Amino acid sequence: MPDNKNQQDVPFFVSKEEEEEEIFSSVGQSSPPPSAPPSYSPQTQPPNTPPPMPTQAARNRPPTTGGYRSVPQQQGYYLEVSDEQGNPLPTISLTQNRTIIGKSPHSDAHYDSPLLSSWHAALTQTQEGKILLEDLQSTNGVYLGIADDFQLEDGDMIALGRQRFVFRTTTPPPALHDPHPHQDAPLIGAASQGHYPHIIKLLQGGLIGGLYPLQKPIIIGRNQADVPCPEDFTMEEHHARIERQGPHFILKDLGSRTGSYIRVYNEVELFAGDRFVLGHLQFCLRHPNV
Repeated sequence: MPDNKNQQDVPFFVSKEEEEEEIFSSVGQSSPPPSAPPSYSPQTQPPNTPPPMPTQAARNRPPTTGGYRSVPQQQGYYLEVSDEQGNPLPTISLTQNRTIIGKSPHSDAHYDSPLLSSWHAALTQTQEGKILLEDLQSTNGVYLGIADDFQLEDGDMIALGRQRFVFRTTTPPPALHDPHPHQDAPLIGAASQGHYPHIIKLLQGGLIGGLYPLQKPIIIGRNQADVPCPEDFTMEEHHARIERQGPHFILKDLGSRTGSYIRVYNEVELFAGDRFVLGHLQFCLRHPNV
């Protein structure tokens, strides 16, 4: 599993009209070619005047293929797609070198979902026959399904059903109050235990829905769980578990239908049977010979 560690917290499930003006991915070859700096006439435009906004046609242009060259097609690869309830959607045949998924009608696979970015993710077939998945700097990210016990790292972001969590070990939990600097008495509460491992449940807009210490193994699920999510019908009663094994914390899926996922930030290689999530859509890479 490639490194998915990232020190930045990103708001989840944020839908913006400005998504059409997203910056294209800066990862490797997928960056668009640089444009020449605008030239201004000193007589007509002050030096600090910002360059003109891109035209609508430029905004509608998908990320370029960059350094990816034409490669022999890997016949047979396709994506099974389902919504958050598990209902199947039309499959996506990977018949071209680069397939872009997003909510823009100019993407190769277009979904009218407010949780998707205009250009959300791309799948690329390399000369070596690999299938690579890349996040195109989307707002809500790309999550890769875990197959076995997964060792968590500080800052890992977890997707279970519709829920999103962030795992923390080296940072203090967020403060629920912002005391005034002139306050002459501390706020009443339990004694601080310092920096302890915990997970934070995130709500739409990046709000905090709960903080759960990892002082013992915890179950995340619908109702009868240490971290209950009763409003989420896409989760199992016991969906996943986080427990300590020596110095490490392990995430384990408990045989759920929809799976457990970790956000990935770097380009990752997919194999037949791998699953990933974009917004609330689920994808699975398939090949008829596997």
